[in-house]
Amino acid sequence: MAITDISLNRISDPDELERLKAMEQFHELSDELLFRLAHRVTVFRIPDRWVAIRLIVANGIPIPVVKERRR
Repeated sequence: MAITDISLNRISDPDELERLKAMEQFHELSDELLFRLAHRVTVFRIPDRWVAIRLIVANGIPIPVVKERRR
């Protein structure tokens, strides 16, 4: 898998940040898991969860399905 040419800088565009925050499939995933998934396409340090999500989306990295917990 080749990395898409994408910035690893923190996200400063408020519209992009809102778009990423709206992606519900990432709400239940921990930062640690997002960093591990994003690390699949880069060897660089991922600065925060939003950059990790941007990398995951841009590169089509499959995300795990979080099963609902039984109460």
